[in-house]
Amino acid sequence: MTACLRANPKCRDWEQHEIEPKACRHYHTGLENRPMESTHQTLEFLAERAQYIAGATGAAIALSEGQNVVCRAQSGPTAPPVGVSLQTNSSITAECLRTGEILHCRSVETDERVDVESCREMGIESILLLPLRRFGRVAGVFELFSTQPYAFYDPHIDALRRLGQMAEKALQGSLRWYERRDAGRALSLARVKKKRRFPRYDMGVPLIVKTLSSGVPESIPGRSKNLGEGGLAAVVAAELPLKEVVVVEFSLPLMRQTLYLRAAVRTQDRLFHGLEFLTPRLEEKNFTA
Repeated sequence: MTACLRANPKCRDWEQHEIEPKACRHYHTGLENRPMESTHQTLEFLAERAQYIAGATGAAIALSEGQNVVCRAQSGPTAPPVGVSLQTNSSITAECLRTGEILHCRSVETDERVDVESCREMGIESILLLPLRRFGRVAGVFELFSTQPYAFYDPHIDALRRLGQMAEKALQGSLRWYERRDAGRALSLARVKKKRRFPRYDMGVPLIVKTLSSGVPESIPGRSKNLGEGGLAAVVAAELPLKEVVVVEFSLPLMRQTLYLRAAVRTQDRLFHGLEFLTPRLEEKNFTA
């Protein structure tokens, strides 16, 4: 089914649409093709989660609208406001849209592709950009910002790529988190309210969740929300099935050891997961790889 028919089932201009989508009178930028509120909510949610997982100070999703590229979702103090048009003449955003490649500005002070003065005004020192595609064409950009130079590494690129794929699905109408009515999820969230055997402590620690659910080993980046002897809650750049057994890799502050703990997914709400450790208590498993 073409993008045109998704926009208007009565459209019969599909042959022309395949040649040049914008020539079709039913062509839209994408957000009009589906419930606006749910799409915007999903994009805002993904921007917020991307900022948290990467430890960034800002995240933004901007979409092409005619000759302009407009910010449609944002999170954090260094992200542009929603509704603002971004520079598309000579900027790193323009290059990302033109090349359709992931771009990484490790330091604005040494990268000729950025407007140094604008970045200094916002306090931005490093930027990570991912092009977003809709029906095979570059239609926007997903950006992360940090007030620290050299802030982003391979796990952050992987996380942004995974969340970018979700954003593309939302733009094409195949990801509608805010239209779901899942009783099973509601029951799983209700369990969180029960008193735990071990206390949890608020702690945002970068982590990697290793899984074999697809038959191929995957390492999925994330960041914890809280942590205790019995388990942790984390935002992960994927939706993990309930009851799946994974290995969580992380390091605690002021510790040199890397922990590798088996855990089971006990609760799941989109990208938020509750994991229960299946190994002995934390202090008994602080071994190195």
